[in-house]
Amino acid sequence: AVSVSGPFFGAWFLLNVADQESAASFFSDYGVSRSYLVGEMHLASGEDENIRVAGSALYFGLRVEF
Repeated sequence: AVSVSGPFFGAWFLLNVADQESAASFFSDYGVSRSYLVGEMHLASGEDENIRVAGSALYFGLRVEF
């Protein structure tokens, strides 16, 4: 098995600050306390006797906390 490691960089934008009134109703209707737009970049590399792995990945999404 190849052990892969590397740094990651990203940013989270708290949507609750953009529209506090909607955030309050989202909490009272659905129990969502915070919501974020997320963007991250992961850089990875690793190797063993038989294989070498290197690359990057971009992740974008929406995170909600209850």
